[in-house]
Amino acid sequence: MRRVGMFLTIPMTLALAPTLGFLLGWFVDRLLGTFPWITILMLIVGFVAGAREAWVLVKRAERKP
Repeated sequence: MRRVGMFLTIPMTLALAPTLGFLLGWFVDRLLGTFPWITILMLIVGFVAGAREAWVLVKRAERKP
């Protein structure tokens, strides 16, 4: 059952990380007037962070019996 819960967090991680990156980048861009550069950068960082965290979750699930 614990493994199922761990695998259900992967889609949320893959969706939430880029969304948070986009929102943070958009907020900073509005403050600095540099739209869209920081938004794009933070969106890419969000995708990378989400993929990395999903990879770590999968490896952790494989390791535990």
